[in-house]
Amino acid sequence: MPVFPGAEGYGITTPAGRGGKVIKITNLNAYGAGSLREAIRTPGRRIIVFEVGGIIDLTYNQNGGDGSFLYLTDPYCTIAGQTAPWPGITIRGAGFRIKTHDVLIQHLAIRPGDNSRGPRPDARDAISIRGPSYNIVIDHISASWAVDENIDTWPEPEVVRDITVSNSIISEGLHYSIHPKGAHSKGFLIGDGSKNVAVIGNLFAHNYTRNPFSKGGVSAAIINNLVYGTGNGNFMTVGSDKADLGANKMAFLGNLFLNSQKSAANIGIAVGKGIEPGTEIYQFDNLIFGEADKPIFASVQPSLEANISPIPLDGLSVRQVTGVKNRVLSNAGSRPSERDPVDARIIKDVNDRIGKIIDSQDEVGGWPDLAKTYRKFVIPEDPNGDNNGDGYTNIEELLHRMAIGLSR
Repeated sequence: MPVFPGAEGYGITTPAGRGGKVIKITNLNAYGAGSLREAIRTPGRRIIVFEVGGIIDLTYNQNGGDGSFLYLTDPYCTIAGQTAPWPGITIRGAGFRIKTHDVLIQHLAIRPGDNSRGPRPDARDAISIRGPSYNIVIDHISASWAVDENIDTWPEPEVVRDITVSNSIISEGLHYSIHPKGAHSKGFLIGDGSKNVAVIGNLFAHNYTRNPFSKGGVSAAIINNLVYGTGNGNFMTVGSDKADLGANKMAFLGNLFLNSQKSAANIGIAVGKGIEPGTEIYQFDNLIFGEADKPIFASVQPSLEANISPIPLDGLSVRQVTGVKNRVLSNAGSRPSERDPVDARIIKDVNDRIGKIIDSQDEVGGWPDLAKTYRKFVIPEDPNGDNNGDGYTNIEELLHRMAIGLSR
């Protein structure tokens, strides 16, 4: 049974926090009772819901530096951002560091930014999934303004596997910002040896590279994503910069690559150096729209092309590329039916084919002035019961309805 109705990908049969305690977030504080951090730190199965809306600012905190991260290390956790009243929850200054298993995170905006007092720049991601981690589902997230990558997976020291990132906006990785390497606008890094990673129905916009980029020994399915406004002439990349990581097993299906009015890319799926023997890349129905909107099919090195997918695709829906733009633009992000000003601007950029790679969030107005709001969350009677016998608990049924309410 998928963790929520309609979930597709790898790791989606996780129960996440099903059957656990319900924890209410009652304030926007970075620390302390009633805060998101306190709920995340609570051990045991748990479903985290919100009675508040607004910005949780992690920039200034008790510990400083990397203490800003929201460390999620205890398994069996659901974070249900759909329960927050308008304007929803935006996390500022830092992001999530996940190192556990069986997690569902939905309907949050995570925008770290370039404040000098945040986590160290070379690790300042919106979401970082570190090994050993598995059965992680990230759905309807808006991840932007990271200094390192907006999202990454990374073995530390053990493998990351069975991960799905779906229906999200991954945008405006900061370029000439405060990263020690210099230029570093990055979308999504699928790190060394990550296995069974699904990237489905997302919008990548205004990231110079890594839309996504898979390193060595990775197996991943990249399906029905819309990629817009890259900077280096490539959209998606398969590569390796270390030896002995093993072959890549990749499937690219129904992805749409869209240039801005001022840029053109001629490679949809690029293959980097150091690819291990046995690498297989299956691609079908991927499409580049150039300046004149003439379709050009993406291609990979012919010697690496596979006739069938080298990674299992059972249970994964693959839609025709011709419908990807409309579907992604209407469905992706933390709150599709009531977008905050940042996501609304990103969607407009893609529709109008404007915008650019940015160096700081201040170039595009910075964080919007979002109201602090409150709405009581009423826990249903017998929250962990199953009144209709469909396998989902009563509180999960409520969460599903609230998520549908944020859809277009």
